[in-house]
Amino acid sequence: MAVKFICRTGSEGAWTGKLVTGETRGSMDVIPPQHKDAQALLKAWSNAMRMDGKVPGGLIGKLGESVQKFIKNNPIWATTPQLQKLLPRFDATHDWSGQDAVALLNEVSALQETPIQMALEQETQHIIRTGEPLPAELAKAPWGETLANGLRHAWLLEPNAAEHPLGTALKARALIHNAGKEPVTFRTRSWHQLAHKATDTKGAELKTESVELMTRGILLTYRLAPGEFLEVNSPGMGLGKMGQVEKDGIPVGTWIAAQAGDDLTVTTAPISLMDWNEEEQLKLDGEPRWWLDYIRARLARHLPFPDDQTARERLLYRVAMELFGTPVSAEINAAFVADKSPKALETLAELLFHRQGQPAWAGSLQSGVTKFRVTAADKE
Repeated sequence: MAVKFICRTGSEGAWTGKLVTGETRGSMDVIPPQHKDAQALLKAWSNAMRMDGKVPGGLIGKLGESVQKFIKNNPIWATTPQLQKLLPRFDATHDWSGQDAVALLNEVSALQETPIQMALEQETQHIIRTGEPLPAELAKAPWGETLANGLRHAWLLEPNAAEHPLGTALKARALIHNAGKEPVTFRTRSWHQLAHKATDTKGAELKTESVELMTRGILLTYRLAPGEFLEVNSPGMGLGKMGQVEKDGIPVGTWIAAQAGDDLTVTTAPISLMDWNEEEQLKLDGEPRWWLDYIRARLARHLPFPDDQTARERLLYRVAMELFGTPVSAEINAAFVADKSPKALETLAELLFHRQGQPAWAGSLQSGVTKFRVTAADKE
């Protein structure tokens, strides 16, 4: 639905004319699903819905994959036979009306909530997260070397002070910043427990004791525009003998056996901006193939591709804004509109993968060192 209005002011030379909004997509007469997770999943699907409110079959197929995975992992579960009978219903070859999609969501959630939750988790995890402008107080964080693409990393201890007493638990902040001139896309986990090495005043390496905190890091996708940064979770550091795993509300992963009077230099292991099993593939291909797989998966949500030119242009615009934050070139747009072959998804994915000026990256980043003096324990 397009909305028009007249904008006038009394100022001399002010503009007078019409402003037209973009069209609003979605069906207004669909009763939402009954289950709260099904409601959230339908909302997550909204960025891929057609302009007439229909749900692409690709999204229904993704839900069917979650049901199949649940069945495989729970072969003797009470609801598994009924879910098995539902599998032929997840037809990804055509668009679904909003009413039919809601009915299917209600039917699945009435039997078993878990597949709905699994599909919602997939939708939530596979969005591209963006950063925030780097605040002035982080400009002097212990930033490591800046890569050619502008990415750099700092493992910051807080409070950021010249001295800390024995027994102190220091909060750790794992920061990633884009100091370059182009956006950069990458993946990293939401939790990093990194190894640390500490040397004293004379350069002798000090003993460290660590406990692995059982926190599950989720692999997430980020896009940092120039000047933006992000922060991922990391356990803190304690000074002195091995103490509590949590002290003063700070989770402590490593204790450094320092002594009062030591001038410490702390070096932290690089932070990984890739999956655990990606390093060998990166050595072979020399480029982050995960990004091509990611683009394919995001395009597959919109299958089957519509034949109508306007519908295709809108589809590509949405995907491009999700992936890059900017529309694609007229050449890529025209190529996709004209490509009605069975390989249209693969061809478009390759074009977007090699798009200039918006690189994706995989590798590791090294923080700078942190230096401070250890003082006697606070008697209080």
